[in-house]
Amino acid sequence: MLIQCKSSSVDGRELGWEAVKDVVAGAAAYRERYPGIRFSLAAVTNRRFNRTARVQAEINGVELIDGDGLAERMMEKPIRRSELAAYVFAVDGA
Repeated sequence: MLIQCKSSSVDGRELGWEAVKDVVAGAAAYRERYPGIRFSLAAVTNRRFNRTARVQAEINGVELIDGDGLAERMMEKPIRRSELAAYVFAVDGA
């Protein structure tokens, strides 16, 4: 899965389709580098995506995950701080 994340500190802000453009463009490069591998595409934000983003995501096969969806997923799969620290340490120490 290829994921493009965008964030905003402005309450109520709707993000445009930049994240969709970014992940679709990145997918082309990854397909070239890794032929035969199918990537699913997602764009994630802590806010909401506007109508243009939703339309372009559907056209381009990109899953959109907004702030509410992100919060739901985090509730479904909670992670303890110690687990996150162990992961970060393992990646940094590799």
